[in-house]
Amino acid sequence: MKKLLRIAVVLCLAMALSVTAFATVNPNGSGSGAGPKPLAVDSNGNTVTTTVSEPSVTPTVADAAAVIKSDNVKAEDLSVVWVMDITAEIPAGGSVTITFEVPGATANDIVHVLHYNGTVWEEVAACKGNDIKAEFTSLSPVALVMEKGAAPAPSKPDDESPKTGEEPVLLVAVAVVLLAGAVAVVALKKKEEM
Repeated sequence: MKKLLRIAVVLCLAMALSVTAFATVNPNGSGSGAGPKPLAVDSNGNTVTTTVSEPSVTPTVADAAAVIKSDNVKAEDLSVVWVMDITAEIPAGGSVTITFEVPGATANDIVHVLHYNGTVWEEVAACKGNDIKAEFTSLSPVALVMEKGAAPAPSKPDDESPKTGEEPVLLVAVAVVLLAGAVAVVALKKKEEM
């Protein structure tokens, strides 16, 4: 009986190893936090260290539409996909060029780079694709605004990996119940034989 119980425990532990981890949800969604890592260089091509933090000011799509230099873009055509405060040491009278690799953007997507100058949002650049470059003479709040069409949808808890871990948990639970039943049947037979 002890040998059978040991085998049952080992089998249960072996099946438990197949259980996968549950996915975590990014509380910031795609609008902040998990955005593109900016890569900055000065006018000589030297790498400039950047620091990214939570945004102090966030534009609405109406703010973005008001400053985008395109006559046919309306607020309903835009999606703010990333906003962060960025700091970097900009040489006096100089500038830095920052490259953003925009996750989810395709070669035909138009991404607008906005900067908050302390009073209002201004458009710094507009590019197609997912590798966006913009030149800055001052930094801090920076927003990437994509024209809708293929704009990545903001992350929601339901949009995460499809119920990671649910199927293996169910399989393990069923296997444990079946194994427990088999152990009980064998134990009863052994008891009857004695």
